[in-house]
Amino acid sequence: MNYGNNISDEVLQEIAKSPMGDCEVCKKYCLLNTDHDHKTGEFRGRLCHDCNLVLGHVEDSTERLKALIVYLEERHEKTG
Repeated sequence: MNYGNNISDEVLQEIAKSPMGDCEVCKKYCLLNTDHDHKTGEFRGRLCHDCNLVLGHVEDSTERLKALIVYLEERHEKTG
């Protein structure tokens, strides 16, 4: 994967020496994926498999993620 100019040598070295770390979203310590923008290929960060998968499934749509949050909050209020 080519991450363009958006990834520093320091981050590349960190990725190469340790595939383990804290997910930038959920903070779980685990094997990390390198997340990238699906349109530009630019590196964005290091995420666990689950968080990276969610972004892929919603096609990086912040609107869809917001709608999912509203959906969960509304259902939680009803089920308490």
